[in-house]
Amino acid sequence: MRHAPIWETNAAYQQIKSPPISKTNRNVSPSEDERVRRKYEVTNRRITSLFFGLAVLLLLANVLASAQVSVVTQHNDLGRTGQNLNETILTPTNVNATQFGLLFKVAVDNQVYAEPLVVANASIGGGTHNAVYVATTNNSVYAFDADNGTQYWHVNLGTPISNVNYGSGCVDINGNAGIVGTPVIDASSGTLYVVNSLNNAGAFSFMLHALNISTGADKAGSPVQITNTGFTPLTQNQRAGLALASGHLLIPFSSHCDMGTYHGFLFSYDPTSLAKLAVFNASPTGNGDALWMSGQGPAVDSAGNIYFGTSNGTWDGVSNFSESFIKLNSGLGLVDWFSAGNHASLDGGDADLDTSGPLLVPPGNRLIMVGKSSTGYVIDTNSLGHVGDATAIQTIKLGGALHGSAVYWNGGVNGPEVYMWAQGDNLRAFQFNGSTLNTPPFQSGPDFIGGEPGAFLAISANGNANGIVWANAVLSGNANHGSVPGVLRAFSANNVATELYNNQQNASRDSCANFAKNGYPTIANGKVYLGSFGTANAGSGQLCVYGLFPTNCPIPTAPSGLTATAVSGSQVNLSWTASTASPCTVSYSVFRSTTSGFTPSSNNQIASSIFATTFSDTTATPSTTYFYLVEGVDPAGSSAPSNQASVTTGPPITGIAINSGGPAVSPFLADEDFTGGSTINHANTIDLSGVTNPAPMAVYQTARIGNFSYSIPGFGPGSSQKVRLHFAETFFTTAGSRTFNVTINGTQVLTNFDIFATAGATNKAAIEEFTLNADSSGMYTITTTSVVNNALVSGIEITSGATCTAPTAPSGLTATATSTSQINLSWTASTSSCALTYTVFRSTTSGFTPSSSNQIASGVTGTSFADSGLTCNTAYFYLVKATNSGGTSAQSNQASATTQACVVGGAVQINSGGPAVSPFVADEFFAGGGTINHANTIDLSGVTNPAPMAVYQTARIGSFTYTITGGFASGSSHTVRLHFAETYWGTAGSRVFNVTINGTAVLTNFDIFATAGAKNKAVIEQFTENANSSGQYVIQFTPVKDNSLVSGIEVQ
Repeated sequence: MRHAPIWETNAAYQQIKSPPISKTNRNVSPSEDERVRRKYEVTNRRITSLFFGLAVLLLLANVLASAQVSVVTQHNDLGRTGQNLNETILTPTNVNATQFGLLFKVAVDNQVYAEPLVVANASIGGGTHNAVYVATTNNSVYAFDADNGTQYWHVNLGTPISNVNYGSGCVDINGNAGIVGTPVIDASSGTLYVVNSLNNAGAFSFMLHALNISTGADKAGSPVQITNTGFTPLTQNQRAGLALASGHLLIPFSSHCDMGTYHGFLFSYDPTSLAKLAVFNASPTGNGDALWMSGQGPAVDSAGNIYFGTSNGTWDGVSNFSESFIKLNSGLGLVDWFSAGNHASLDGGDADLDTSGPLLVPPGNRLIMVGKSSTGYVIDTNSLGHVGDATAIQTIKLGGALHGSAVYWNGGVNGPEVYMWAQGDNLRAFQFNGSTLNTPPFQSGPDFIGGEPGAFLAISANGNANGIVWANAVLSGNANHGSVPGVLRAFSANNVATELYNNQQNASRDSCANFAKNGYPTIANGKVYLGSFGTANAGSGQLCVYGLFPTNCPIPTAPSGLTATAVSGSQVNLSWTASTASPCTVSYSVFRSTTSGFTPSSNNQIASSIFATTFSDTTATPSTTYFYLVEGVDPAGSSAPSNQASVTTGPPITGIAINSGGPAVSPFLADEDFTGGSTINHANTIDLSGVTNPAPMAVYQTARIGNFSYSIPGFGPGSSQKVRLHFAETFFTTAGSRTFNVTINGTQVLTNFDIFATAGATNKAAIEEFTLNADSSGMYTITTTSVVNNALVSGIEITSGATCTAPTAPSGLTATATSTSQINLSWTASTSSCALTYTVFRSTTSGFTPSSSNQIASGVTGTSFADSGLTCNTAYFYLVKATNSGGTSAQSNQASATTQACVVGGAVQINSGGPAVSPFVADEFFAGGGTINHANTIDLSGVTNPAPMAVYQTARIGSFTYTITGGFASGSSHTVRLHFAETYWGTAGSRVFNVTINGTAVLTNFDIFATAGAKNKAVIEQFTENANSSGQYVIQFTPVKDNSLVSGIEVQ
């Protein structure tokens, strides 16, 4: 059996062109192609002129067949460049939502982690067809027609191991974990090699199969069981792609959620006999050091040397190599290695160095990998460097962990580039200068991905032209331990700021449902193949196939029944009846003019690629009459225009407030008018002191981040307004960690702006205000550009340039005691010409003067406030003031109330992080932390006085304190009962924290899982403690590893 050297074929490495139909399933080398070509030339010269035309047609058919591309290994080639350089059909011109989209999808029996593989001109289904091969976590392998989805065969390789078998609650892979790593195909022998886990009535194993690609049947000698000293199938996971090189079939192994004892193994098998040839263990005298690489296979250079990364575990620099890059020879002998300088801290924080897989940058003397810590390394493959970042050729920093590995393309416009899309970052394109990556990134994509695992990339191009970067990305949410919606995106490889297509532009037609982790797109022969987790969290999957739509379409009929409705001074809503152009998809273009009877053209087109029959024009100018037309568009052309509709917009607005990245928080509207970026939210307490006109605190608890812009319409053209931007740094704790620029209508108003440096602290509000004119269309365009990390804004206010007068004083203030620790306030609103908020003051002395020392709340937007955490049987006095941009009002009338009497021996029962669950009250008395909730079934057996199960299904997490004032007498003794349940981690040592009560340590290095002995099992810790001199119980939770957590608190 002959295996081509890595650099042999034109498309690089092991991506092969298929042979002529007459030589199906042969891997034709360039020299063989040359002999075939010469044979045709000689034959053609001998053909008589009578048959010359027929001969030319036959020759053309063979040439077209030989141009078809097979993708037979993960990420296209053994360098793992992710590029198909023989894509002649898909181009940046025709990949758009009108001409390109979902052609068909086929359901499979479970989640698809493995990359689909394609063999062109395969002998299958009784003929010669292009075939695509898909593997699932249910141990199934499918062969479909790559052009129409016909199923040729389906084999199931037995019952897989599932996360139920682990007994630890590991949910990194939900449900079955059968086939996870991408198989590899030897097209010359027609063999698909695949590894699956097997649960044979509780006997666990991994099996290597050699399947006939034509039938799915096992070949002679297949399967064989994978075994080795120290290899425990239940704790190992075959996650990274397989590789076939230099007569060796390479099989990497990792773990399940770092569970138990496991090792980072790399096996080598003979692809013909399936005999084991060699084994490399990255932790032979230790534990861990998994080879998982987010599904990327090991890379192999032209000399047969093998490259891969390892994760957390044991390191000694001799035989155990955690957090390292490894170079082996073809016999799996150790040749060289590199270990991060901070490998010990990476081990301690589970910050794997091999989050991404290896990229060998052609011609193969540079290796690029990026870990969880967001640090990327460029390594000299001739000398990896051993210990220390300084021994790397280069280190770079991304916005977060890179899971989808880097990809490479040498384009004719920009030269060699390396593309990466990490979580917490935008798509980045780095130019490669032959030795290092030029920094900063040469280009950045328009959108930010906040959740794990970011995006998985691939490249299609025709040589050095028509390059497209394809991304399988998270659409929303975090896919770390569950299924979330996904999106397929395409960008110009010459300028990644230009998005060509995404499958949410016409989601009802093109969506592939849930995102597939490790799911690299495969591009071949004008089609894009994408695996999916289907529509459920586990147990469903599908293959989606995208390509160009048919071109034999009729021109659409004209849309009809167009109507226009003015919603505001800047928005007009349109609606119409659809065109018809069966069997093709129709999109719509919208045209607008201020002249009746106008002719639609590119000069007055305001929208295109609209797939619905409605459109909102949000760029209108107030008090203006507009006329609209709509045309239907398909690949055949544009329809005649619709009927004309007209409308007059409303008057200009005088102000607007937008809660960037969040929902409506009166008077701020929900996030709108933005393009680009992503959102974050948190429960941090924000310090609003020291700034004028703060927004409500909830505004600072959300933000839009990344590179984004706001285009806010509806103002009078050229009119003057105040633009107020609200910020709070809630993540970084040092100056210089986040800097960015802001322009408004082309004028740069903030340069290298640093929120932390401006505010002077984390979790403190900062406000920047400018007086600027709207543009000629009444628009304010606010654009952010990241300099260091991601730009961020929490709120935007635009108010009339007219002076806002201070509000009147609030009136009718009342105070009502509702318990021993809470008084509710209510008042009548102030009169104000612009947005306002209220500030609340409290004292135990009647007739007090309001000041910052007795202020208890600010930024209150409603006319009520609940003051909790008070002392029982105590009289309190209150005042309220109103504030707007014009100033602060006089104080309200004073109101007073006395909390209910102390009850010695009374009880407080709190559902931490959750609502009231009788007899537990809703969460109160806390400061700091966040909350979680879930529907896990909690085992309440084995504990005394358990709370209702619903209490254990919520929790407060993080670093936080409860100051409980439940009517307790000073120094009185009570029982304090704390309720816990570990519902996330499945191993001891994963969550550890300390607890003090009134300054006394009651729990040290407390581990819920270790105490309970299982996940989803209740734990109760009980103490007898005295109330402090104020009649309080101050319970402080401090994390040691991961977040502290409590589900319920009782004091009796």
